[in-house]
Amino acid sequence: LYVDRDESCRYHNPAVENKTGRAAEQISGQPLREVIGNAYPFVAPRIAESLTGKAVDYEFALGGTALPESYAARHLPYPPNESPPRGFFLLLTSIVPRPAARPAASPHPAEADADAGSGGLVIPGEGGETLYLRSITNELMGWDNPRAKLEHAIRENQFLLFAQKILPLKSDLPQPLCFEVLLRLQEEEDHLLPPGGFIPVAERYDMMEELDRWVVKNLLSWSRERQRADPGWRVPLYCINISDAALKNQEFTRFVRSELQRPEVPARTLCFEIGEEEVINHHAHVQRFINALRPAGCRFTVDAFGSVKVSFSYLKGLAINFIKIDGVIIQNVLRDPAELAKARAICTVCQKTGIHSIAEFVESRETLDKLREIGADYVQGFGVAQPEAINKLQ
Repeated sequence: LYVDRDESCRYHNPAVENKTGRAAEQISGQPLREVIGNAYPFVAPRIAESLTGKAVDYEFALGGTALPESYAARHLPYPPNESPPRGFFLLLTSIVPRPAARPAASPHPAEADADAGSGGLVIPGEGGETLYLRSITNELMGWDNPRAKLEHAIRENQFLLFAQKILPLKSDLPQPLCFEVLLRLQEEEDHLLPPGGFIPVAERYDMMEELDRWVVKNLLSWSRERQRADPGWRVPLYCINISDAALKNQEFTRFVRSELQRPEVPARTLCFEIGEEEVINHHAHVQRFINALRPAGCRFTVDAFGSVKVSFSYLKGLAINFIKIDGVIIQNVLRDPAELAKARAICTVCQKTGIHSIAEFVESRETLDKLREIGADYVQGFGVAQPEAINKLQ
């Protein structure tokens, strides 16, 4: 399960449905307490610790029979290098039942700490990102050679393209049909793993640019085939997250221009999302990247705007089309006047400068209505549309 800071379940794999007996709509957006039922008292004392950015491991047992159902539990803050994290993955793994003589773990934090130590799951001295990487590569994916595994997946096209709709809130917007493109590994689907777990692995082995190339090439190829099969199909705007490695490499921009020389799919359908942190710390690289691809017709978004600071000064000299307001701000617009004021100010400046605003992490109708009220142009999030395989796009 992926759980946000409000303890709402935002992602789950089919194993959760099988184990709980709940349908997908009875899990997505629902409180963790309701989804995991009698396991919640064991999980709850560790949630606050997870949301500080710390990975947590422990064991617990359910039931009072001679052979209780036992679990190894792991909380992995996500994103692993963001403080505070936006939520955490809750990973529950069935383990061999303990002998009857050994009592079940207590839900109380002090006793749970002792139990976690005896279970041998805690790795002293490891930070959240290191532990996340270890968990994904070893315990979850079972990869002995992560680099070779990713290279093989790229070579054999073992990745999947997903898309999440970005909904326009105004009728006069120039781009009414937009999607953020997401990358999924087929092995994640087959083995019911959390989505995007391979990303920290790819970052560690300097393979992010290769993944970015795979996304661009296969997205354009799929769109061309779709256009040929249905000439009346309107190609949407695709928002593609770009890595720091691709941003700095001029060979990547030459690769994109080369891919765009083929017919059917115009360059204006590609919109590259650049993180706010990269814009601030690598401004010259960002400017060179935009200057290289904008003449071809590509467009550009600053992602997670406001996560570092709410300032438009570092956008000077950059031809930006969209600003995506940081999800932490959006998640708090209904309960924190300061966050609402930030969102309102960003939307106001965007309107005056001709940049279109996108609010991410929209999870409820009430949040969507508030964003419409303060003038946001687009919204995105699980409350708007779930990600789905790109071949399901209408």
